[in-house]
Amino acid sequence: PASGRATLVPPSGHIAGVWARNDDTRGVHKAPANEVVRGAVALATQLTKGEHDLLNPIGLNCIRAFPGRGIRVWGARTLASDPAWRYLNVRRLFNYLEESILAGTQWVVFEPNDDALWARVRRTVSAFLVNEWRKGSLFGLTPEEAFYVKCD
Repeated sequence: PASGRATLVPPSGHIAGVWARNDDTRGVHKAPANEVVRGAVALATQLTKGEHDLLNPIGLNCIRAFPGRGIRVWGARTLASDPAWRYLNVRRLFNYLEESILAGTQWVVFEPNDDALWARVRRTVSAFLVNEWRKGSLFGLTPEEAFYVKCD
């Protein structure tokens, strides 16, 4: 620290930084876990593996110190009861996809609602999703295995 003294601060700003760095370097589809909390020099509470093993399954993402490895985010869970949305990166990926498709299709609002428009929407959304698939955001050996676009 610049002052020469360590100060306890809430971790939220650091965690936001970890998420932003993870999104930039690895992608929103990758869990922001096992990432170093840069700038952190100590923790107010040292959690044991046993404590972490109790907290993680109920959706509490811990910050832990590991000798020689630094202070790290040690979990990427949500509070969702639905197992499909249990992991933070899955929820954030779907949020990103939904918001991106919404923003990328605003041009359709005042277009004639016909088959030609639907075909253009399918092409636009498919092109976006193919790009996401190429980045590794979507599972499947081919785009056809990874997603389909239904426009009706």
